[in-house]
Parts: sequence; C-alpha cells; structure tokens
Amino acid sequence: MSNPFEAIDERLTKIEELLQASIMKDKSVSIIEKRALVTRKTAAKYLCVSEQTIIRLEQSGSINPILVGGSIRFDLDNLNEFIKNNTK
Repeated sequence: MSNPFEAIDERLTKIEELLQASIMKDKSVSIIEKRALVTRKTAAKYLCVSEQTIIRLEQSGSINPILVGGSIRFDLDNLNEFIKNNTK
C-alpha cells in the first residue's frame, strides 16, 4: 500500500465493522432499512467527543440528525462520512 489513505480507509472499515457489532448489543441502536442508527450519546462516543460537541455539529450542519418517533438518531454511515471528510 503506497497510499497512506488506503491504509486509513481499511482501518476505518475494520473499526466500523467492530463498532457496529458492538453497538448492535446496545439498546440505543435501531435498524431501519439496514441502517444503523445511534443516539446522540453513542454518536459522541463513536466520534470521541462530548454530547455538547455533537449538538454544535448538528447546529452547524456538519452532521444531520434523523428524527425517529420524537427521538434524535444518527446514521453511522453519515458519521463515517463526517470522519472521512474531516480527517487530515
């Protein structure tokens, strides 16, 4: 692998798979149309930031919440896209 981004992408894919397997055990996750949705708290843990940072990211439009029955959820695919777009 001569391109360091390929290695990063592979590692992110592995991390995503492990995290999805781990999160699936968490009651805060719902599967809708094969989409893994997580709570704000779980999204904060996933991104290694505070819940307040998640709120700021929502307000700035950097990440988009999904309203599910009055509860806010985040799509893991969207969070992974945020990570890819904001990794230096």
